[in-house]
Amino acid sequence: MLRGISRSGLSILIFILFLFLLAAMSNGSFPPKHKRNGWTLSPDAGQYMRMADGQAVKLPFAYRWLLPELVRSLARTKLHPLYGFIVLNILSMALFYTLFINVLLELNVPLRFCFMGVLSTFVFWHTYLLKNLFLVDQPALVFIMLAIYGLVTRQALIFVLAVIVGVHFKESVLFIAPAWLVTKDYKTAILIMLFGFTSYLIPRLAYDGMSGYLFAHGRAQGYVNITQPSRFIYYGLTTWGGAWVTGIMGIAMAKRKDLVAVTWCLAAGAFVSLWFAGDFGRMFAIMVPVIGIGSAIFFKDFWQQQNREFKYEKEF
Repeated sequence: MLRGISRSGLSILIFILFLFLLAAMSNGSFPPKHKRNGWTLSPDAGQYMRMADGQAVKLPFAYRWLLPELVRSLARTKLHPLYGFIVLNILSMALFYTLFINVLLELNVPLRFCFMGVLSTFVFWHTYLLKNLFLVDQPALVFIMLAIYGLVTRQALIFVLAVIVGVHFKESVLFIAPAWLVTKDYKTAILIMLFGFTSYLIPRLAYDGMSGYLFAHGRAQGYVNITQPSRFIYYGLTTWGGAWVTGIMGIAMAKRKDLVAVTWCLAAGAFVSLWFAGDFGRMFAIMVPVIGIGSAIFFKDFWQQQNREFKYEKEF
């Protein structure tokens, strides 16, 4: 299903990841510190840790049950939940970049430019993740990336499975479901959205207070967000720094409707999420695949254009 990566290419990728791992560790903030066992956790991560310990948590964290449940399974092998989260998040990172590179290869992006895409995502998102290895965002991104692979290769089964399973890591995976409409296979697209939304509802129907979260909490947080437009715009546009430019330009340069559809779906999802959440910056984490794919395409096209101009000037 996936194209092979050359041994030298894989070695370069591992080397890049190792360098960033060393950089993250050198500043004293990795591993993160937790209040229990001498470490500290962010409020969100603390909720997932309690879930892994079998404790009740507040909504919407209780809906994102799959990663904490996997950590609980690892705990049965005597692996401490803290390290269970670390292991699964780092494995998710490896899976993400395996899918990421294979998507770019399907788009005929040479391997050397694939690594430019890797760098454009790693320096913004994964250096942050290495200090926050107890969140569910990274496994969710794996399934967003898998859905993109399914869309690019027109494999509906891969796409729908990615959506159905991914929403149990985090509900933001559902935002990519409408992207299948770009294939003009409307019957399949409707089924994908129906199956995805049904899967999304299952954990919500299993807990009390679903409507309270979806409406009351949403209105309260959304009111705060829309009454502070400068904060809304600042966090939305500065999360990725200059990578916004190369990412979006690369998507435009690719002239592929499927990539444009993915971009619109995930961008809309990020802004919709701000209605429910207060952590503005992390809401744009679902844009990681778009930023990375677009940046790789941008650098490829820019390099090729420069080569063509150089050859033209040389001839004349």
